[in-house]
Order: sequence, then C-alpha cells, then structure tokens
Amino acid sequence: MGDKQTDWNTKAQLQALRHLAATLPGPDAAPVQRESTPVPRTAKQIKGDQAQKLIATYEGGADLAELSSQFGVSKQTVTSILKRYDITPRWSRRITEEEIDEAARLYEQGLSLARVGQRFNTTDDTIRRHLLKRGVEMRDTHGRKRQ
Repeated sequence: MGDKQTDWNTKAQLQALRHLAATLPGPDAAPVQRESTPVPRTAKQIKGDQAQKLIATYEGGADLAELSSQFGVSKQTVTSILKRYDITPRWSRRITEEEIDEAARLYEQGLSLARVGQRFNTTDDTIRRHLLKRGVEMRDTHGRKRQ
C-alpha cells in the first residue's frame, strides 16, 4: 500500500509521458554538443636548481606552507622533495629524553623557546609541549614567570 498513486494511475502516467514528449527535441533537431571532459593537469615538477633553492629556503626557517605557496606546489610535494634529498623535516624529528632535559635547563637559564627549538632543530611549539609535560613553568612574552 506504500505505492505512490501515480505508479498505478494510468491517466497520470499518460500526462507525464505527454509532458516529456513535448520537452524532447524533434527528430530533425541538431545533435546536442556535449562538453569535453577536462584533461587532468600534470603536477608541477621541481628538480635540480629549484629543488636546491627550496631546500635552502627550508633550512633558512621557512615552513611547509610558505614553501608550498612560494613554489606553487602542495605541502605533500614539498615533503616528498625534502625526503628525496634526505632532509629530515623539523616536524618529524623525535626529541630524546636527554634533549628534553637539556631543553628544560636552557629554558630555565633564560633562553627563549624559539632559541631552544633552533638548538634542537625543531619548533618552539614542540619544545613548549615537551616542557609543559615535564612541569616546567612557562614565562610570559616579557620573560616573567606567569602568575
């Protein structure tokens, strides 16, 4: 009983068929021109001098998003170029327990998170996260202990 009324109503079916026939082109109408399917784009290739420039910019401190925008490629492409040239990405480098101990000591001596991060070839956010896990008290932007 869940059938729609138009499924078994021949009068409604006939009316729908007449409407469809009126909207279709006649047999003498020109064939419909279909849009061509777009050809997939080829990914931009970065090799040689351009790859060396990308690596130098990365080692100068640029992050993946900056490199991606500057060279017109995706972040994944930047990462694969770094891997191809055996460059360890800053975000994937693991920090050892001894390095965290040293980072805590340097931070408590007054070095900024950014300077400590540079020393261990990682980001200030990574250093901050590890130090917070260790219970190290963070300073504000002026070097004062937080209240």
